[in-house]
Amino acid sequence: MELWNQMLAIGALPTLNGVTSWVIKIVVQLLMIVVFFLIAKHAVKMKIGGVIGAVILGSAGVFMVQNFTMVQGWVAALLKLL
Repeated sequence: MELWNQMLAIGALPTLNGVTSWVIKIVVQLLMIVVFFLIAKHAVKMKIGGVIGAVILGSAGVFMVQNFTMVQGWVAALLKLL
């Protein structure tokens, strides 16, 4: 019983910052799996343009996920111009 109490005392509940970083990691991993699939698909068909396009779109997607507030500010500024 003492071991159980010690394990509970050591462990802490996750913070909101920890949960958001975990979600960002999972989304980036899923995005990279899709990108790797697209790269393999285009590489088998010998479509170099498709491979390069998948890399560019994947990089843009990862940037948008990891820097969401910056991208959100850019979109808000563009909408304000319209």
